[in-house]
Amino acid sequence: STTPSCCLRSSHRISTTARPFTMSLRIAILAATVPAAALADVGTVYAGYSMATDCDKHANIAYDAKDLKSCLTVDDSADTYTAPDGTAYTTWEECAMAVYENGFNSCKSGTSAVQGGTGCTTFRTLQAFSTAAESKFTVSYGQPATLRNEVAWQFYKYYGSWTWGDDWMQAATEKTGVWASTSAWDGVMGDAENARKQATKKGA
Repeated sequence: STTPSCCLRSSHRISTTARPFTMSLRIAILAATVPAAALADVGTVYAGYSMATDCDKHANIAYDAKDLKSCLTVDDSADTYTAPDGTAYTTWEECAMAVYENGFNSCKSGTSAVQGGTGCTTFRTLQAFSTAAESKFTVSYGQPATLRNEVAWQFYKYYGSWTWGDDWMQAATEKTGVWASTSAWDGVMGDAENARKQATKKGA
């Protein structure tokens, strides 16, 4: 089998119960847990997980989830929502999706950069981790069935789609799907608008 570029080794176990929360970030974590044989414990230790390779750049994707939250609060002095790179948006939805789709912290090509620093030409994105779930976790490309990620498979069976995380984010920010009738959410977490913000934050 092909050794993934970023792997984890630990006795910790991840729940296989499918839930509509922290989906994109969970996919990123799952991507790092694809089985690999005979890997030495090297690299940084994150929350008790010993990295089999240098995963620092990959781990920086967590900062995107953190930065996305800043888009959910309006800058009262300017009545705008500001992304990590300083770009101001008129709606929180535009700001949140800019972070989700473009990335700012996990450098894929070029010099490592956090908070949108210079030197990085391509960033990993929360959206890409979500939309690539099928190719990363199925038995495609001649992989044996034993390499199928059972946690990801549980999510697929629950939602009926490999792009469940992206579907959730798009619906929450575009008022589609379960969010099409906003009146149905009045009284939930205050009002429909706040409920959509919470869904966007949890989705990331």
